[in-house]
Amino acid sequence: MCRGKDVFMDVKKSIIAIICLLCCVVTAQSIALNTSFDVSATYQTKRFKNGRVANDDTVAIIDLKYNIEGFYFGVTAVEDQLNLGEIISIDRNDFERFEYYLGYKTTLVEIDYINTLTIDVGYMHTDYKRRRTLYTTDNELYLDLKTGLFLNPGIRFDYDFNHNYLTVSPNISHSWQINEKWTLDNEFAIFWSNGKQMRRECGVKGNAFMAAYHKAELKYWFNDRMSLGPFIETLMALDGRVSDAYKEDKLSHRLNFLYGIKFDVEF
Repeated sequence: MCRGKDVFMDVKKSIIAIICLLCCVVTAQSIALNTSFDVSATYQTKRFKNGRVANDDTVAIIDLKYNIEGFYFGVTAVEDQLNLGEIISIDRNDFERFEYYLGYKTTLVEIDYINTLTIDVGYMHTDYKRRRTLYTTDNELYLDLKTGLFLNPGIRFDYDFNHNYLTVSPNISHSWQINEKWTLDNEFAIFWSNGKQMRRECGVKGNAFMAAYHKAELKYWFNDRMSLGPFIETLMALDGRVSDAYKEDKLSHRLNFLYGIKFDVEF
């Protein structure tokens, strides 16, 4: 009975989120606000999160996001094929998580020394479907700051206040316009985690620079609002204690790779 109830609640929340998105689209169009509706579909061989392998099997990810005058909110569904059904009651080809998020993003211009500053601040609520015996619902706050200097250096803060986890990730990024139809995007980040998260996730005492991350994504643009292309991500443990812990870990290794394909469209 509890299992069926969990499934019903997850589906109900997703339906409510989608209805809210559609209502906002209609309302904003009727009063001529600056809005957009983003849809993305991703298929990839693994999933990384905050410097760690969250799933070492294939996942499909659907993301719906509505933007209105700098504010945004949306829902992400992760169809997870992680084969740990006997441990955490998740079947293959079933949804592992639903993420509901809202935030505000703006860019400040003509700032001394850094040219521009893009600020993205928000809140994310995550439901783990049928995992409540081992995991609780996550509630996270995040702040992403990015400057307008060469390689767009920035820093991101993620704080899970349910578990008192803090992740800080300095990062750089670059987008190369190959021609009118093709772009190549690169992103590099280093993940630092606080002591509580290190103990829970890795069994390691103390804070640590957990991992280095790189993503390269090639995009073909059908027009200025629709793109499709492959990507590859690399995750490497930095701290020696983390590398040693990963020798016993079923998901993470010292060096991890994933690849996939992503479709994006904006209305």
